[in-house]
Amino acid sequence: MVSNKWSDHEFEIAVIIYFRMLKMEHEGVVYKKSNIRKDVVSNILNNRTEASYEFRMRNISAVMSEMGLKYIKGYRPALNVGNGAKLIVRRLIEKELSGKECLNNTVDDDLLNKRVQILKDKIDLSLIPLSNNTPKSVERISKTYERSPFIKAWVIQNADGKCEACGVNSTFKTKQGDYYLEVHHMKPLAFKGTDSISNTIALCPNCHKRLHYSIDKLEYMEFIYSSINRLKKE
Repeated sequence: MVSNKWSDHEFEIAVIIYFRMLKMEHEGVVYKKSNIRKDVVSNILNNRTEASYEFRMRNISAVMSEMGLKYIKGYRPALNVGNGAKLIVRRLIEKELSGKECLNNTVDDDLLNKRVQILKDKIDLSLIPLSNNTPKSVERISKTYERSPFIKAWVIQNADGKCEACGVNSTFKTKQGDYYLEVHHMKPLAFKGTDSISNTIALCPNCHKRLHYSIDKLEYMEFIYSSINRLKKE
């Protein structure tokens, strides 16, 4: 009787086959997933059905996507990956990568940060990276929003050179002789936030980044709302 539970060896075979197909896809090699599936199920994974194999491929895509990595286009991520399977697949993916896929350059900031995290966890960073002397450029269409110079000027002037979140004086002045502060919209304009003094705040660069990237950004935002009377939640 065939066990429904995949063994570690079967998981490893599936990940190896997946990465072979991914490599062919990246290199522009034409191949048929159906032919590979039939061959693998008939020979290497002969205890598994084609449907089981297909679902496992989609499991791998789901973990690849979660890790911020490109996955095979024809294998849409299956979201209901069991925790046990997810951990095994992630470990095998990291083993298979060995610093290859996560070293690929990208223009996507979120993807870049995910790859940085993988490298920090997995790669010997005592090695000096090779320089990229001719970075490729990519043209992107992005949406921007009109902003009032009066509102920005008022917020910066009202802050009087101090970060409104931490209260620390700005550490340097601009060429115009003003203390450097960054104006932040508490509710982003992209999410229907208003361009108003009740939704904007003058911040030092550290606090500004904290509101975007820190683990406690939501708690810090609540602290700021409770500290500054003019701010209103929208």
